[in-house]
Amino acid sequence: MLLQYLHPDNMSSAEKMKIELAKVRDEFKMSESDCGSARVQVAQLTTKIKHLSSVLHKKVTLQMRFSLYTWMLSLQ
Repeated sequence: MLLQYLHPDNMSSAEKMKIELAKVRDEFKMSESDCGSARVQVAQLTTKIKHLSSVLHKKVTLQMRFSLYTWMLSLQ
């Protein structure tokens, strides 16, 4: 039951983002204590931008659908 609760499919978007940033930080760090070098910062910002672009793309698509729907209703 606990494993099912902690499964990544049941995590919020923010929790998934924290895990993804930790993976990126571990992948790009130059030493064991590195968490703020330019390499790590660029990798983290790139990850955040990719996440935001996917979220914003969904919102823009929904807005376009709603606009099309209201336009079609106005034609009737």
